Amino acid sequence: MASRSARLSAGVWWLIAAAAAIGGLLRILAAGGALWTDEAWSAMLAAEARTPLRVFTSINHDNNHHLYSLWLQAIGLHASPLLARAPAIAAGTMTILVAAMVGARRSATAAVIAAVLFAVAPILVTYGSEARGYALMLLAAMSMLLLLDRWMDGETVAPPVPGLAVLALLGTLSHLTMAAFVGLFALWVFAVRRSERGPDDALWTTARVMGPALAVCGLVIAGVFAAAAASPRGMQVGGYSPFTIEGYVLALWDLSLTTIGVTVSPLWLLPSVFGLLAVVIAVWPPRWIGRWRFLLPLLILSVPLGVGLMRPGNPAFARYYLSSAVGLLLLASVWIGRELHGPAIRRACALLIVTLMVGASLRGDFELIELRRGDPDRPLRIIEARSGHRPTVAFVEERLEAVLAVAAVRRGSAFTTVSGCDPAEYLLGARLSSSPPLPQVVRCTKTWRLIGYANTGHLSGEGWALYRSERLQSLGVAGSGPPPARESRRRHERA
Repeated sequence: MASRSARLSAGVWWLIAAAAAIGGLLRILAAGGALWTDEAWSAMLAAEARTPLRVFTSINHDNNHHLYSLWLQAIGLHASPLLARAPAIAAGTMTILVAAMVGARRSATAAVIAAVLFAVAPILVTYGSEARGYALMLLAAMSMLLLLDRWMDGETVAPPVPGLAVLALLGTLSHLTMAAFVGLFALWVFAVRRSERGPDDALWTTARVMGPALAVCGLVIAGVFAAAAASPRGMQVGGYSPFTIEGYVLALWDLSLTTIGVTVSPLWLLPSVFGLLAVVIAVWPPRWIGRWRFLLPLLILSVPLGVGLMRPGNPAFARYYLSSAVGLLLLASVWIGRELHGPAIRRACALLIVTLMVGASLRGDFELIELRRGDPDRPLRIIEARSGHRPTVAFVEERLEAVLAVAAVRRGSAFTTVSGCDPAEYLLGARLSSSPPLPQVVRCTKTWRLIGYANTGHLSGEGWALYRSERLQSLGVAGSGPPPARESRRRHERA
């Protein structure tokens, strides 16, 4: 292991730049399609807040990623989806360069491999092309890792306390799960210093170096919940599902698939292998891994293990385990970078593994690009093509109203939302992309027939299905004008 960053030649930098360019292009292509579910919901919340201050005081919702909400508010609902996703694309592309610099802490080859893997990993392409705060948070986390690794290897005399605190602030304002990265980095600093200088020095150094960053995270989180406590409705959550083993295992399977591009059956097998690998590194660390013998097991194992033991709600989202993805990609980068300089058979194995990872990851990226996150504009286009008036739409899930509302603002069209069992021409609902849509459904004693649907990728949430009222269609309502209004019709009319 090199104790300092490897000197990178101009040729290596060109390879890294090429990887970053490809990664940026993948993210731009993956940003096609209108805003979907949480993206659209975040945009609506930001627009309704009206002022930057109210982003911090009035949007008491888990879909409020504060720095990103400021951007969405600044550009407005008429902005193109590509513009809405621009900060995520920029942050995701910059993360590739930071990952290369982290890889260069071990070797020039590891720097190139890190750049390539971070460029094509489907989980990073997905969140690097989504109008939410995950990409900004990951950039802050990787930058913090780079600062800490340089300091612990002696490249900087003074610990980068101010820089760490600023990155903690920006990362936590991007997404509150930045606190997990900051906490894991603090444990890493403690473990390294304890092994080198004993527990007393470790405790003092960790408090001095990581204390301000931890305090910043705590203050941001406390501020978020204080604002929620001061509001009449308190903290709002987009959705909650209790812990289940099935959801937990599925999330880890999605994580494995979208991090390295491939997975195997049964669903629990590959996550279990990665967990066991993290344990082996922690207990019997290879000499070449150096101080990362503490870092990589912490990143890979801590959050999944904590969720499995504490069993909180909403365990089925792979995005909650992003620290594991970072740890796996860094481990792969360092190991492959080392083996490519080993004996012929090991070089061949490493080359085969990186080729499989890149090829499989690109296949996942191309699927994401093709699906366009379900092409959320299409339900509105279908409705517009079939209606000569302001159509009436019912929603199975309330969050889908934001998808259609944002699309309507951008397209300059309008629809009327109805609630309950009020007469409606169209019904929009969410569905699992892995299951075929139902050709018809019965709701409020009425039959609705399928007229359109789309799937999304593994990490983009549910797909959608659009239905038309069989009864209203048979009565000719859709072609002759809107159905009569009722008192309980909701107030939302989007134009």
